[in-house]
Amino acid sequence: MNIIVFLAFLVLAVDTDKSPVDAECIDVEKNADEIRQCCDIPSPLEMENIQTCKEKYQEELGSDVPNLVACIFDCHARELGVLKDDLEIDEAKMMEYVSQTPDEDVKKLMVESAKECLKAKGEIMEKAKEHAMKCHPLAFMMTECIMHAVYSECDKLPNHWKDSEICSKVKNGAEPCE
Repeated sequence: MNIIVFLAFLVLAVDTDKSPVDAECIDVEKNADEIRQCCDIPSPLEMENIQTCKEKYQEELGSDVPNLVACIFDCHARELGVLKDDLEIDEAKMMEYVSQTPDEDVKKLMVESAKECLKAKGEIMEKAKEHAMKCHPLAFMMTECIMHAVYSECDKLPNHWKDSEICSKVKNGAEPCE
């Protein structure tokens, strides 16, 4: 599963305050292309770095997807200098990183989302304690927080939201099919 579809899946899996459009779930595999296109913004992830981190852990963790994902995000954040060894987030680096997009509307939303997630870092750290993982899930959970915030506001960005039945279901909190 590529990283954009994975992040879109995360948005589906995150609790929201919106009620589902209906009881129907979304088949993420079947609708991966459309889900990927719902919010057309540049990925904040440096894919080359992600690939390097994936290769670093792929052999060791194989099909252990939760641990593999946590380790990839942890590695990526450390490579960027956003996450320090003591699990402190370099807020200046993080803000610099999320500000890299040339689209001013997207940049504003990314910065606002990152600020909100940084305010929630304590709560995120508490949730992270619930997960016994090979790598600390903080970087993954912060990315999830930011992308969820961006995705939930994407329809307000001019020319970035695809208005379709699947995208509306995603936006309104429909669950992924199991």
